[in-house]
Amino acid sequence: MSNLKVPAIRMNQDGVKLYLTRMYAKDLVKLGKVDYWKPGASDSKQGYQREPKPSRLRRVARFILGKLYPVNILPTAILLNSREGLSFHEEEDDLGFITIHSDDELWIVDGQHRVGGLKYAIEEMEAAKLGDFPLPVVITEKLDKYAEMMQFFIVNTEQKKIRTDLANRLLQQQAKNTEGFKSLLEQGVEWKVRATAVTDRLNVTKTSIWAGKIQAPNQKKTSNQVVKEISFTTSLRPVVAGTSLLSKLHVDQVAELLGRYWQALADLMPDAFKNPDRYVIQKTPGIFSLHSVFPLAFELARQQGEVVDVQSFVEILRPMVEADDGAEFWERDNDDGASQYGSMKGFRILANHVENSLPKVKVNL
Repeated sequence: MSNLKVPAIRMNQDGVKLYLTRMYAKDLVKLGKVDYWKPGASDSKQGYQREPKPSRLRRVARFILGKLYPVNILPTAILLNSREGLSFHEEEDDLGFITIHSDDELWIVDGQHRVGGLKYAIEEMEAAKLGDFPLPVVITEKLDKYAEMMQFFIVNTEQKKIRTDLANRLLQQQAKNTEGFKSLLEQGVEWKVRATAVTDRLNVTKTSIWAGKIQAPNQKKTSNQVVKEISFTTSLRPVVAGTSLLSKLHVDQVAELLGRYWQALADLMPDAFKNPDRYVIQKTPGIFSLHSVFPLAFELARQQGEVVDVQSFVEILRPMVEADDGAEFWERDNDDGASQYGSMKGFRILANHVENSLPKVKVNL
């Protein structure tokens, strides 16, 4: 490979020279190296990065080829390091060119999956056109391996991922676009959009048991709020996902039915809803387990008559309430009740316990 000349802006941060530049995928694929962790290697030869997962490389490739989202850009800079230093020619005021020689080593500190994904697309998916795909690049100069490793550690531990509840809101915005919704379907996350919409309706409907009780993203918690939106929306997956009838209904209908279900629970156990902080029925043990049970309760209520109303759910849920001594089972301080289940595994056990108390589904053969 001949020498490569790239435009660059030079700057100095805390005594470290770094360069902001642009490189094409075909050059990064050839020049970028990754210092992999090698089991049993000596300290001097030991790397610090894991081998890339093929599934992530394929995902990056599919993304940049437009198979996941309607807009396909990689705007975040790849971070490289030259342990030996670079040849920089200044033209004026820290603006100039870097000359990268064929024997220069550029170590990828952050961005190995992006570079690897582009390589996979070019070589395995025959997308040669991506060789000219430009990428923003930051190159640090003369950091030794230890300092390079520390930058890798800082980048991967200190930068915070977007909060999941806010991410769901962004998915909701994306779903308003036809191409965006198609992308969500391909990723299998369209249920999060439906769950967020159902949550919104329950939270703003004045007659709902959940009115004003769900804390939205970036909202300061009030004394009336009992659960975070991310917990509530995640708990709704059994209700809005899958192939059941509920997953085919409009979100307004799902919210209305779910509101009736919770109203039935409140009618059967009023104390648990008058003092929600003393009970866990509106906390994660309650919402995850009872939302898992809801599709079955809905089917049982449908078998009772044409209209699935609050009273239908009352009759379906009454055996469960009577079997568990009513609200007492859901008391926060009851170590033998629902409060003992504090994990996803526990929520499944609790849901199974509730289901076993319900009437059996009737099937005419």
